[in-house]
Amino acid sequence: MILQPYNYHSPKLVMIRASAVATHFDQTDLARRQNSDKKLEIKYHENWIHIEKNLFCVPSFYIRNGKAFVGIGRHRLTLLSKLVAELPVAFEEFKDDKRESQKAYDEIVIRDLVPDESFEFPDLPIDNLGDDVNGEPTWKK
Repeated sequence: MILQPYNYHSPKLVMIRASAVATHFDQTDLARRQNSDKKLEIKYHENWIHIEKNLFCVPSFYIRNGKAFVGIGRHRLTLLSKLVAELPVAFEEFKDDKRESQKAYDEIVIRDLVPDESFEFPDLPIDNLGDDVNGEPTWKK
């Protein structure tokens, strides 16, 4: 499924190493996110995709004190990191002295995405997976 990555929280889209989710993201943060107690569904939530506009709402992250934290999209980040070697995400910001966290950023991020770049997301079922931190998908309007 080829879609354009999009994130309504941050316009800075980057390609990251999927392995960075296990090595550079704060695992306690990932373990305590909404719905983290539920089994990881190998499906996309219908709220994440806007078929008519060819968009996929990618997860976002920020860096604080050399560690990456999920902004939105724990399920998406975890799911995609298990299925692809690289994945598009939105970078929100450094939440500390940038110099201190630049090293982590450089180890996580492969490159910036170019405007209107598309990405081949794995073909997975699309379903309503229940409560979603995004709530009603107002970004689709």
